[in-house]
Amino acid sequence: MVTGAEGFVGSNLVPKLVEENDVTALDYIITSRPFNLPDGIHFVNADLSRPLSARDDLSELISMKVPDPDLIIHLATINQLAVDADPSNLTINTASTLNVLKLAR
Repeated sequence: MVTGAEGFVGSNLVPKLVEENDVTALDYIITSRPFNLPDGIHFVNADLSRPLSARDDLSELISMKVPDPDLIIHLATINQLAVDADPSNLTINTASTLNVLKLAR
């Protein structure tokens, strides 16, 4: 499972992973579909910074697509320029990381 799959690192990593693995990609995109991801992946459009209690449906969806992931690669982040411009964006990065850790339990 790869979070931030549509970002620079994720969009370069996922095509390599999907060659030999079953990959579920998570990202929060506003467009109707992911642009940078190859065919053959499971995609979940999710805002990982929202509290898990408000997203039980997301937890279920992830469990259905990735019942027991062998590995979680967490790349979802607000970039440093956005954090510098508005330090409150750091909260989004922290919340996302905590939620991924909770989902991994």
